Amino acid sequence: MPPTKKRSIHIHHNRAWCKQCGICIAFCPEDVYVDKGGYPEIVAPEKCTACLQCEMMCPDFVITIEVTKEGGDEQG
Repeated sequence: MPPTKKRSIHIHHNRAWCKQCGICIAFCPEDVYVDKGGYPEIVAPEKCTACLQCEMMCPDFVITIEVTKEGGDEQG
C-alpha cells in the first residue's frame, strides 16, 4: 500500500486590505472565522477544509488559502 500524503492548510489574511464586510465569515461552512471588532479572526484553522469559499467570495483578495502536501514517497 503506498504511503498517504497529508495536507497542510494555511490561511493567510491581509488585515490591511480588509474592509470588514463579513463575507468570509458568512460563507465559511466550517465556522473557521468569528467577528472580532469588525475583522474576521481565524479561531479554528484546524477545521478548514480548503473549500476556498472565503478566498473566492472576498471582494478585496484579502484571504488566500495555501494547501501543501506533506509526507508520501519522497524517493527519486
